[in-house]
Amino acid sequence: MILPFPPKGLRLPGHLQIIDNSQSPLDLRPVVAAIMEAENWILERIPPDKKIVLIAGEVHNDYMHSFLWQALLKAHALQRAQNSDLSFALGYERPKNYTFEKSAMAGEKTFSPNTQGYKVERVRKYEDLRDLAAKENISMSSNDISVIPKPRLVKYKIFGKTVLNETVIMSYINQDDPFSKSIVEKYRPDLLGKEVLRSSPVPRILDPKKEFFERDGIELSNCAIVVNAIAHMQETNVRIYIQQCGQYHATGFRTAGSKAYAKSLSRKFQEAGCHVLPILPVENLRGFYGELNLDSRCRLDEFMMVTGNRALYDEFIDYDAAKQIASFGSKMNFA
Repeated sequence: MILPFPPKGLRLPGHLQIIDNSQSPLDLRPVVAAIMEAENWILERIPPDKKIVLIAGEVHNDYMHSFLWQALLKAHALQRAQNSDLSFALGYERPKNYTFEKSAMAGEKTFSPNTQGYKVERVRKYEDLRDLAAKENISMSSNDISVIPKPRLVKYKIFGKTVLNETVIMSYINQDDPFSKSIVEKYRPDLLGKEVLRSSPVPRILDPKKEFFERDGIELSNCAIVVNAIAHMQETNVRIYIQQCGQYHATGFRTAGSKAYAKSLSRKFQEAGCHVLPILPVENLRGFYGELNLDSRCRLDEFMMVTGNRALYDEFIDYDAAKQIASFGSKMNFA
């Protein structure tokens, strides 16, 4: 398949545009080496006072993506030990007031029965990122907008079956939180005081009224992430910033229309004066391209795509088993 890569701006060399890891699908080391090569290629070509943001765009239910970010953090810690000028910090897609204990309780008590188990398991990957950051002395910040849970009756598809009229807990932007309200006031004043969906615990909601589309919430989330990340960069004075997030944050929401990319995390970091390297692990390039909004398809030259890794979806494998597989395949300890 030929993808359109219009040459503009600082474009990666062709061999770093798409990383095919199909020859060693369980070994993350070649992927990390390629990412580090791309990062250093960029650093050699941008002004020394310009920050670079690696947008680690994951599919949240694929544990392999989380292990990739752990491996990437380890590589940056080693690089920093060899060159103190290459300092870095980590931001992740959790609310500013996030605590792991609160998230685990929410997962146990409020998520849909069909998704409850793996949503609780998913908290553990964030705990591992936190523990790795502490071990490697990596400054870490929760950068997302604050949310409030609300029950909603929905119809959705999961595991190939349709679930009718089930009450699930949706996450809405908490405009009672001063910071979150300030983000809405500044970037989307038309949504001030309105109910804005940030995220849903279930995929593929069948909603013809589009009441549960998350595009406005994701846009506001991106605004909050950039504001908090820039503050974190200034506080830590780092050259390199790694921001973990979902892939729709990096590319713009698929239903957001002709200006989807303008609302993406990639574009908003650029507007804040950073150079951006979005890293997108994708299981199927053709499927990924089909899911992209039209706006982002014209900007694929700005993305680094990783394909060929073995997917470890949390619906089908528990976290400890996934960790053992990734550790064995990559010859490193994910703990």
